[in-house]
Amino acid sequence: MKLFVHGQGLGALVTAASLAGGGHDVTLACGDAALAAQLAVGRLPFDEPGLAVVLAGACTAGRLAITASAEVPQARVAVHFLALQPEEEAIAAALLPSLAAFDGDLLLVNQVNFRVGATDDLLARLALLRTGNWRTSAVSLPDFLRRGSALENFRRPDRIIVGTGDAWAEGLLREILRPCTADGVPVHVMPARDAEFTKQAVNGMLATRLSYMNDMANVAEVLGIDIENVRRGVGSDERIGSHFLHAGCGFGGTGFYQDLLSLKATLDGSGVASKLVDTALAVNEEQKELLFRKLWRHFRGDVAGRTVAVWGVAFKAETDRVDHAPSLAVIGALLAQGATVRAHDPKALGQLRQQLGDHAGLVECADPYAAVEGADALLVLTEWQVYRAPDFQRLRALLRTPLLLDGRNLYDPQAVRASGLLYQGVGRR
Repeated sequence: MKLFVHGQGLGALVTAASLAGGGHDVTLACGDAALAAQLAVGRLPFDEPGLAVVLAGACTAGRLAITASAEVPQARVAVHFLALQPEEEAIAAALLPSLAAFDGDLLLVNQVNFRVGATDDLLARLALLRTGNWRTSAVSLPDFLRRGSALENFRRPDRIIVGTGDAWAEGLLREILRPCTADGVPVHVMPARDAEFTKQAVNGMLATRLSYMNDMANVAEVLGIDIENVRRGVGSDERIGSHFLHAGCGFGGTGFYQDLLSLKATLDGSGVASKLVDTALAVNEEQKELLFRKLWRHFRGDVAGRTVAVWGVAFKAETDRVDHAPSLAVIGALLAQGATVRAHDPKALGQLRQQLGDHAGLVECADPYAAVEGADALLVLTEWQVYRAPDFQRLRALLRTPLLLDGRNLYDPQAVRASGLLYQGVGRR
């Protein structure tokens, strides 16, 4: 049995590294010869904790080969993991003729949220291309990886969703993933379309919870209520639980946002009216501008010429990505109003520059306190560990205007105000 992984994003690299780490013989076909050479020595096109070391170690041990495109050697069984991007379904279709030419049993594992029905369509096209009396199957294996903890998510999942009605394919995939399920991890088997829609529905539920709590936080501010008390009370209800209930300045992300858009497309195309996901997305887009609106109100619209410090531009901690991040909306609005933005982030400033380009009003700072010196306000947009316990007295001395806008509710409002700072969080009192 030979395992192949197709793709060059987070899902592809984590899948290849994890399968090779589990003792399998894996080939990663990344589609780019230069990238393949970089990956083989542990140089990644993005930041993900631990991934570079695991990839390089698997290559050194001879369990992982990284190439531009995979040539399938002779074997009894070949298993191909599709770990492409959601917009790359055409690339998946283009792979089918070469996969179909393999003389042996063939399993296609689709990890991508292309659309509901994509796995069945790929299998139908593959079956038409195959000759000989070989077993051919395709399964949906939705990817639930989270940036910043992707290796752990793959190796120690809380559950695995498998979409197939083929006993041979199910058994083969269970054997491949046995190192990930050894501790009794539940494997939920269902039809491929059900598995694909489950992936979309999960992200829709998470987005709805986040947007709901942000909506409640905005109401709490008007009513003079502390949303943290509400969050703890709501989360203590065993029917609800505490996950994804933290109010903040909005969510972003690469795969998460793409999956939400895929869910929206599925709902729109179903002919069944559903406004819930549209509302969750709309609330989130408004929430991304929350700190800018707070700043605008504080200075009564007098923003031009002011200097604003920003701590955190990544969409979440432990990643260098800024895809759909609140920082893009906030910094973009500040620059448009003629403010100077002095930004600090442990990893994501390069990505921010790629998104916004070179702008005279955007200053990148290597030290968080250097960003604050002489600023009219400090905006905290990402929950990096380095920001969780700052020296508030030092911040008070460095800021020209002692305004701290906490977009992630990292701080105790009373402790901050005791330092002489003007504190505003999200729904905090």
